[in-house]
Amino acid sequence: MIVTYDRFGRMDYCPELHPKKGEPWTKEDLDYLKEWYSTIGPEEMSFALERPVKAVMTKASLLGLKTNNYTKRIKKEPVPSANDTSQ
Repeated sequence: MIVTYDRFGRMDYCPELHPKKGEPWTKEDLDYLKEWYSTIGPEEMSFALERPVKAVMTKASLLGLKTNNYTKRIKKEPVPSANDTSQ
């Protein structure tokens, strides 16, 4: 299985991981999205609902959902400030 990412670090569609791509959203899918999206974020939600990250983000946006504690998968190392004496 080959997994690729777009320029924003979001996983592209992968048939093995996203078998529900293009299928209608069920009431259960929407309820789960509404309850957990703000907590787990789009990437983990993508795995839970078996849909591409972009589809999850689009649906969440249409429903007016936002993330609270979601941190992006790609993290940059902090740059030490000039006043940092811990070195």
